[in-house]
Amino acid sequence: MQTVTIELTNNNSLKALQDLEHKHLIRIVKEPDLNSYALPGEAISEEDFKKWVEYAEDSPTVSITEAKQRWATQKKKAPKTYSLRVTESALQNIDDITGYIAYIKHQPLNAIRVGDKIFETIDRIELNPLAFRECEEIPTKTKIYRKAVCMSGLIIYKIKASEIVVLGIIHGSRRASKIRNLRKVK
Repeated sequence: MQTVTIELTNNNSLKALQDLEHKHLIRIVKEPDLNSYALPGEAISEEDFKKWVEYAEDSPTVSITEAKQRWATQKKKAPKTYSLRVTESALQNIDDITGYIAYIKHQPLNAIRVGDKIFETIDRIELNPLAFRECEEIPTKTKIYRKAVCMSGLIIYKIKASEIVVLGIIHGSRRASKIRNLRKVK
């Protein structure tokens, strides 16, 4: 790519060059200057400005102005954070499952492995609760009841406004009525 230095005499020349840049026919490269990209009355932090410049440098067809707009929309779409609450019923389910494997089946190492997998899945639920399927056994319009598969078990949880409530952990072969009963868990 060839670089040409142009000194602009008026705003019309700049506008014509920006139109060519918008059509991806040329790329305007400027020395990064915080004030030249600020809208009138707009305050820009240096951190945001650096992000715009990085964004523009990563993609050669994106101008800093476009990068600014894309960065602003990404900033607005920041992932929502949820708090996680595991009910007493769910903790009792985990204890029952691991206890059965450890004491009835006489496989304590498998019990530890299963318990770890359950808690790993619960951690994944906390990070992205909408990644798992809707629980068809408890249908709702807002799809707040979800289920995550963990080995042969199902972790049933409910998504509230800013909270995830793990209602219970049951075996996948259980009847649908057992899953529906989890709706009553507080």
